[in-house]
Amino acid sequence: MQQIKNKRNQYIVIREKQDQDSSVDANPAASFKLEFKKFIDSCTEPVAFLQAYEMGEVFRLQGIQYARFMVKSREEEEPLATAVVRYYPKFRLFKEAWITHGPVFKSGLSSAEIAAISAALRQEIFREAKVISMLLTPYYNYEQFSDLPKMMEAENFKDEGRELDMTNVNHLYIKNLDDYQDIEEIVASYSGNLRRAITKSDYYGVRIKDLPDSELSHFFKILEDTAERKEFFIQEESYFRAMRKAFGKRAKLMLGQLDLEHYRKVQKAEKAELEAELEENKQKTGKRARGKEKECAERIKAVTRRLDEAGEYPSDQNLVDLCALFCVEFGGEITTVFGGRYRRFNAVEGNSILNHRLLEEAFDKAYKRFNFYGTLEIEEAKQGIGNYEFKKSFAGETIILVGKFTAEKGPAKILARLKK
Repeated sequence: MQQIKNKRNQYIVIREKQDQDSSVDANPAASFKLEFKKFIDSCTEPVAFLQAYEMGEVFRLQGIQYARFMVKSREEEEPLATAVVRYYPKFRLFKEAWITHGPVFKSGLSSAEIAAISAALRQEIFREAKVISMLLTPYYNYEQFSDLPKMMEAENFKDEGRELDMTNVNHLYIKNLDDYQDIEEIVASYSGNLRRAITKSDYYGVRIKDLPDSELSHFFKILEDTAERKEFFIQEESYFRAMRKAFGKRAKLMLGQLDLEHYRKVQKAEKAELEAELEENKQKTGKRARGKEKECAERIKAVTRRLDEAGEYPSDQNLVDLCALFCVEFGGEITTVFGGRYRRFNAVEGNSILNHRLLEEAFDKAYKRFNFYGTLEIEEAKQGIGNYEFKKSFAGETIILVGKFTAEKGPAKILARLKK
């Protein structure tokens, strides 16, 4: 491990050496790993999974350059912050260091202390010759740390603002689970439409299962289909395999499937009931009976369409994939990172019950909050576009992170001017 004293002589910044086997307890790398993870566990506020020690292993498996850092108090030598840094190429020959949703700071620090520690970390990162710029996005709610941007500017960081940035996911949709006594109270907080959708999903036979690695292709096909239809970026399949290897059971793949046998049975029963009601209304006179007759006829057509859709699948196929979620359990929350659904069988509302079951699991495991992650299109949601309205039906709140802060070394400024 390398250590450096910052210019104020207040902090010691330690960079983990990656050329040692961190599984061997006697070596410095193992000691760093244990202290890093112990510090994360001690944090009382949620910590983003992107700043987990395990993310370094994800980067390693993907062949991505990264580093892990720890900042300590020089006087007490206690950890004050940790950071997982990913390096991106910049101007071909140089690199930019990103600390997404980090660094992670000791609970209870002031904004001035957070800014000073960030400056100490910057000093160490910039020691590497090819690193000419850096970006960090602390995982703090702007409403609670509204003075942090000024403190960061005082430490010569540039405040890039808080506009919607899906690359760094700075607008989150969160449901705080500490506010509820039981799952019934949580369900009562949902919108009426969502509660009805969950009931419908259960009635029609939507089944939820955890996917093993051997069935990852089920998830990825759904994700690819959704990404092509809605035009959003997804990670390669290797990313999900690396996440599963690094995080183990805390990286969950969940699949929603329709029980076709149950679904056909329910639809046939519903059709028979509607046909009987139709015949009954045909025997009656009056305006109301004609209205009921028309309504029954329309509903019979809808049920017939759903039965025809189910009939497209072989009679011996009992389950058909509907929707899927990839989520991570870490740092006091469950975060839904990627998800998607097929267009087929929209009426069964599989996505609603899939998210609900995962939220139930988060509550049962005593997580502080359920993180729906980025709110893709808040403004566009006013025109009925995007997934914000769906997330909103779970009765959470939008949290805007404190900001994106950047810093540059001299060569970055020169190269930027030359590029112009």
